[in-house]
Amino acid sequence: MLEHFEGDAYLDGETRALMALIHARPHDESNHFGARVTVTTKDGESYTKETPYALGRGPDNPMPGELLRAKFENCAGRALSADRVARLYGAFQDFENLRAIGDLTAIMAAPVAAQPAAE
Repeated sequence: MLEHFEGDAYLDGETRALMALIHARPHDESNHFGARVTVTTKDGESYTKETPYALGRGPDNPMPGELLRAKFENCAGRALSADRVARLYGAFQDFENLRAIGDLTAIMAAPVAAQPAAE
């Protein structure tokens, strides 16, 4: 979730303690979309997991629907009400049946307060 990376989240004591244990470096492979994580335990055992593509990156590694929805709600909810987030997600899910793109943008646009008539 985005809030884990915002503001002063990195100053949290548990986060700082964990950060001290992490060593990051670029890997040599030419695939910059992949990742490899190795965890070394206190007794020296190592466990490695690798993925060639981030989850949701391309049709061969789709993000499961519930994770996709949660990610969308977390991101869109920063700018839209929960009702509009739900309506917008529904519109995206049924995108091929959308009458006009204006229907989609109307969900995203904030309501504009009526302006007094010019005299």
